[in-house]
Amino acid sequence: AQKGDLQIVLELEGRLEESKAIKITKQVLEAVAFLHDNKVVHLDIK
Repeated sequence: AQKGDLQIVLELEGRLEESKAIKITKQVLEAVAFLHDNKVVHLDIK
């Protein structure tokens, strides 16, 4: 990840503002869609 992993962001910043949570969720979903489009399945998304 460009700025570290999500766990570190949450530990440093605590609760995220809604706009930031939406942005991160969108990025994660786009990444998963990219993987699926390229026939890659991630088995450990939580």
